[in-house]
Amino acid sequence: MKRILLCLSLFFCVLFAQGQIYVEDFEAGLPATWVAENAWMHGTSATLSSAYFNIPEHTSFMAVNDDGPGAGVDTDGRLISGPIDLSGAPEYLFFKAEVFFRNGDYQGADETAKFYISNDGGNTWTEFANLGGSGSWFEFVSNISEYSGDTVQIAIEYNDGDGWNFGLAVDDIRVEEAPRLNVKMEYVELPCPQIMSGTEVELLGFFTNEGAETINTLDVTWSDGTNEYVATYEDLNLRSFQTAGFRHPDKVIIPSGSIAVTSWISNPNGEVDPDDSDNMSTSAAQGISVFEGKGVLVEEATGTWCPWCPRGTVYMDKYTECFPDNFVGVAVHNGDPMVVTAYDNGIGSFPNFPGYPSVIFNRTNILDPEDIGIPTVSALQSAPTANVNVGAEWDDASRQLTVSVSADFIVDMSNVLFQAVLTEDGVTGTTSGNDDWGQTNNYAGGIAGPMSGWEFLPFYVPDFLMVYDHVARALMSGTFNGPVESLVANATAGTTKGYIFNPMSIGFDVNMENTHVVGMLLNATSGQVINVTQVTLDEALTAGLFTSSINENFDNEFADIYPNPVNDRVNIEMNINESSDISVQIVDGLGQLVGQHNFGQRQGYTKLEYDVTHLPNGMYIVHMSIGEKLVSKKITVAH
Repeated sequence: MKRILLCLSLFFCVLFAQGQIYVEDFEAGLPATWVAENAWMHGTSATLSSAYFNIPEHTSFMAVNDDGPGAGVDTDGRLISGPIDLSGAPEYLFFKAEVFFRNGDYQGADETAKFYISNDGGNTWTEFANLGGSGSWFEFVSNISEYSGDTVQIAIEYNDGDGWNFGLAVDDIRVEEAPRLNVKMEYVELPCPQIMSGTEVELLGFFTNEGAETINTLDVTWSDGTNEYVATYEDLNLRSFQTAGFRHPDKVIIPSGSIAVTSWISNPNGEVDPDDSDNMSTSAAQGISVFEGKGVLVEEATGTWCPWCPRGTVYMDKYTECFPDNFVGVAVHNGDPMVVTAYDNGIGSFPNFPGYPSVIFNRTNILDPEDIGIPTVSALQSAPTANVNVGAEWDDASRQLTVSVSADFIVDMSNVLFQAVLTEDGVTGTTSGNDDWGQTNNYAGGIAGPMSGWEFLPFYVPDFLMVYDHVARALMSGTFNGPVESLVANATAGTTKGYIFNPMSIGFDVNMENTHVVGMLLNATSGQVINVTQVTLDEALTAGLFTSSINENFDNEFADIYPNPVNDRVNIEMNINESSDISVQIVDGLGQLVGQHNFGQRQGYTKLEYDVTHLPNGMYIVHMSIGEKLVSKKITVAH
């Protein structure tokens, strides 16, 4: 999960129509009073596009294509308007233009699209916009009220950053009368359609200044139909076309059953909004019951480089808030400074892994992040078959963390094992070289629809605005599937089994005060999650380590297995002091049970044979249960 420290929208909005003072749509070509420098050309999508700068349809327009000419061609230059007479214009004015600009920065070359204005016949120019990018045409709007009464010129400047880049297209240049005061409520949302009853959740909302006057104060009110809760936001300094996000300080307590919340904004700068038709938003949710002690594990495949991964961020965030005691989210990073290689490899090797973003739900199946709601609710409304507990010890001097996971079995089980993960909230960093801590964001500009505020952020959200939560910091076993030494061959209802993981060194880049320890009980055959829980490190330290761990029963030296590699039959030799039942299970590299045999009771020197001729070539793990002792060894089958 990732959190944004500040939500702003620079220029991306759609406003209601006002009186137009100036319009140029380029349908008749370049106006005689305009100047097109260097590579600026007039045309259509068909005539001005190229392989990597494919301009969407937009009738006729002006564009500069940096891709088409190839590497090493200088396309820098300005498109300069003729004089625009604003001498009789109203006091408040907006400048508008339709723009297509990817801001692609190919191979690190910084391509830019800037807007300038001059009121002295082009002798001096003032920059008033440096655009972010989008994958579609978008409307750029800027407040130019200070130039009312002047004659101005507009310059639109493209620069390819001395590299081979993409380009810029513009259309429908306008100057329009602007409202002095107008605030729009974009939307307010409860985090999930279904929420655990009794949970306190925040209302997340966004409002935009669509007027010419800077907004400094504003009231936000919400009501559940009975009570109203008002919050006043001050010192906003919200300029034209900027959007602010808020979390209302009065949280909503979710009842059992349905709840509808109405929210509205009022009193911008202590005045009445002249147009209050867009000042209200409604949201609803259903309060439900879930089983205590039941958890779901959602492992998010993500990366700072992944432009659609903000979707995973949003839904991990939402369901953590809606089911705080039951939803266990782990953000497994790929290709960025937060990667844990073994964990990343395990996610990428999961059967039918489709790419980023995606989530693995309880290690059963892969979902799009926006689809985790229904299976989460369904799983949490079924009773747990074992309760999972987590304990820990921490040595601050050596930074050694030891974790234990145990299970109180409610039903009889067999062939289960344990896994543990360390996660951290509040992770930040500074981009350096290939370590990129900023987040790419395809929701910029709102083209892909609302996404809990990401649509108001730029295509690249810089590192100083990013805070990452639920970040996987360590696999305590070092392996995705969990340690084979933790295998519980059989567990009877009413008993407790547990495992103490080997101590692990935790780097100084991890703030242990912000960590959680995740404990899992897995089906050793399928790898699926039976149950999961997470606790803060302090809670794990208070619980302490499990006192009778399974790994005390493991003795991998108790039996010898040979030959290895094996062609047809593997030999198992041991010396058993007391008569004991012996069983063998063979598990493949994906954790699937591919063979098993019960050899009955044996005592003294024992030599067993197991036929592997039916197994394909590859690596396997042989799990042996010899009375109370457990042995796990790897073999390679090579026919």
